[in-house]
Amino acid sequence: MQEFKGTPGKWALGMDGEILSDAGYIVMGTDLVHGNENDLELIAAAPELLEALQEMVSIVKKHTYPQPDKPSSTWGRMEAAEAAIAKALGQ
Repeated sequence: MQEFKGTPGKWALGMDGEILSDAGYIVMGTDLVHGNENDLELIAAAPELLEALQEMVSIVKKHTYPQPDKPSSTWGRMEAAEAAIAKALGQ
């Protein structure tokens, strides 16, 4: 599993609309007047979503028969998840 190189710690939506890490960093400053709070909540959950998806991919790889010619198969969905992980990691 590749490590996330962004701001460490869990992220949360702060009272003023910024994204904060539990390590004491401001991940992203924002203005809720021009933003959508639902988008900010998704951004705040990003590190946990990435970690959970990486764990799921690891499990699927161990317990699923490869079917690269069937994109709707479990294996195909796992490959789509790997592509999303690579995008999140800047690869």
